[in-house]
Amino acid sequence: MGNKVYGSISLDCTIKLDKVFSGPCEDYLNQLPINYFDVIYCNDVLEHFVDPEMVFTKLKKKLTKKKDHNQFHS
Repeated sequence: MGNKVYGSISLDCTIKLDKVFSGPCEDYLNQLPINYFDVIYCNDVLEHFVDPEMVFTKLKKKLTKKKDHNQFHS
């Protein structure tokens, strides 16, 4: 999922990835499964979110309930 992946780049990604979302991540957060991901990386994207707090609140629900997860690192 990416904020700036559009058009032909998105199509190229579908060759190697199972699922590709093209456009703002806020449009796709509700399509992601709850308690599914062990890790979610958000590299160099914070400044692109319209509402970062909402994004991270929703993303936290997508993480598994393992004790050593659900931590934010800088």
